[in-house]
Amino acid sequence: MTNSTLTHAPWVILRNHEGRYSVFPLAHAVPAGWQVQGEPAGREACLARIAEIWTDMRPSALQEVMA
Repeated sequence: MTNSTLTHAPWVILRNHEGRYSVFPLAHAVPAGWQVQGEPAGREACLARIAEIWTDMRPSALQEVMA
């Protein structure tokens, strides 16, 4: 896939066990340790959604210790 193709392809938001988020092309297999969050959308829309929901960048284990 070229950059142009990826830009217009559907993307998904992924979340791992530490509460970290990423965007990933829907056409690829989800990497081990990551789960799809929500519905496919454009890359920019996925990044905007992550900006809304990922307000604490610390790993979840650290968040629990500091709570």
